[in-house]
Amino acid sequence: MNQVIMRTERLSVEAPLPGDASFFITLWRDSRVMAHVGFPRGLVCDEEQTARRISEENGKKSIFGRPLLIRLAVCSSSHTSPRGKPT
Repeated sequence: MNQVIMRTERLSVEAPLPGDASFFITLWRDSRVMAHVGFPRGLVCDEEQTARRISEENGKKSIFGRPLLIRLAVCSSSHTSPRGKPT
């Protein structure tokens, strides 16, 4: 389970798990995404190395200077949980 850094009614910020590395790699390699943050050609990344880095950072309990997951609630009703499931 991901370590929750912060949670509100509509979003949560979580430390990723090593299994989330493929998600980050997909974004970082996509030039259409990365052009918006100063890397118009995307980034060259290794999934195994990223998974190891995530694991090391989780062990240190570091929050700053690392990738984090932001999950938004899906508003399918007037009352939703941070995971987007109706309550």
